[in-house]
Amino acid sequence: MKEYLDFMNKSKNQAYAFFFDADHSELGYVYGTKCTSKIISAIELSKLPIETQILRGDLPIHSMAYQVTAVSSSENMTSQTMSANMELYKTLICDLVDSFESGWYTIDPIKFLFTLSQRNIWTIVLPSISIEVAKEIDKRTKAFNPYIGSVKIDKGNPLHMQLFSLVDGAYIDNSNFYCRNKYTGDDEFVAESYGSSTKPILLDPYDFNNNAPQSLISLDLSKRGSLSLSRIEGKSKLSHSQKLAYSLVDFLQENPSINKLSYESKFNTTNQTFICEENKIKNYLLDINHSKGGPKAKFFIEVLGIEKDDWRYLANQISSAMNDAFVFEIKNNQHGIKHSSFIKIKGRNNREAVIQTVWIITEGESPRLVTAYPYDKQREEELYAPLQNIVPAHLTNNGKWERIYQLAHEAGEKASHSCTSTPMILNGYPPIFEGACGFAWVTVFDARTGMARWLKENNIPILKQNKTYSIIRT
Repeated sequence: MKEYLDFMNKSKNQAYAFFFDADHSELGYVYGTKCTSKIISAIELSKLPIETQILRGDLPIHSMAYQVTAVSSSENMTSQTMSANMELYKTLICDLVDSFESGWYTIDPIKFLFTLSQRNIWTIVLPSISIEVAKEIDKRTKAFNPYIGSVKIDKGNPLHMQLFSLVDGAYIDNSNFYCRNKYTGDDEFVAESYGSSTKPILLDPYDFNNNAPQSLISLDLSKRGSLSLSRIEGKSKLSHSQKLAYSLVDFLQENPSINKLSYESKFNTTNQTFICEENKIKNYLLDINHSKGGPKAKFFIEVLGIEKDDWRYLANQISSAMNDAFVFEIKNNQHGIKHSSFIKIKGRNNREAVIQTVWIITEGESPRLVTAYPYDKQREEELYAPLQNIVPAHLTNNGKWERIYQLAHEAGEKASHSCTSTPMILNGYPPIFEGACGFAWVTVFDARTGMARWLKENNIPILKQNKTYSIIRT
């Protein structure tokens, strides 16, 4: 009996969203009241018991795609530029529409996908109604041309919860309509903007908050919500340059006297270039006899097994790890923007260590390594050592080619598993989340000897073009 009652109570407290084309020709410039009144009217005509808050507003999906792309300061003023990450925006739209199909809905998913990407959508959310009420409201509203349809909200989906947590201010308790009294001098106007046919009962904020039905509250992560979260996190991951841009915003707010600083970042989540010069690595960080670099070299050589002639390996470990690094200790001087980052690297002996790195960036250039040294204190951040992408310097001939091929295969497998594709959209079809079709190849220039011969001997498919060979991978 208790399980049945719990089920019935839960079914009466589902959340539903109702959508309107805010740019429809019938609505004109002021569309909120016209659309909201249709939902209020349907509720008032219903003979079913209804107790729910009324949340309303434009569906703010575009706001989730904006990120900082430029920071500057001059004459004691700091400015930042926000730009839309269009790959993230496309992913958000496609995933949202796809997620609706996991529950009850009356929208046309394909039509809604293109409407959402091109027009404003006014949304009414009722956080605690039954499916019977949602169906009745939907049925009564269908005759209104700007109406698009309704969907059930997944309270265990972070994307739904962020988008549908709209502005509150009113609720219905059966036949009574209540409105929060907080806009001094405009209370009647705000109440009328809901379009209720009955005179609203105005409540002060305290009484409203204490008496209003439950608003939209998150539940445990659902299975479909987990997929949305994975897609969003994969596509909204900040590149190192964007992390630096956000850190610079905080830095300039704390140091308003700094002038003539400008920095631009890009939407690039992978493979940003980090410059680790041979002289810096080989003749400083790995030179045991260097007056300042000697202690660092002792650590890299004795603890991690990275010798001086293997400097490319250390350079690759540092630059590869920087794609996931945190940014701190920002300074601005005549040489550029200086900052530090913690990374974790793996030695030739497979031992791992946390390293503090220091970088300098001049305008329009990639970060250039200044120094790196071991950091033996505990860090709260979760750091991961990158793959070993450089073969040992002592390997030669077939052993070298085999190891290169193995490392390339491992890197490709890791990249494919961690990649979040940008959905491909074809007019009239559902989104294709695997992304656009494509291909890749690796060109080997020693066509008659070396690795090309090893590939042929091991029956690895290659395509001959003049004097080069391309490894074919599908």
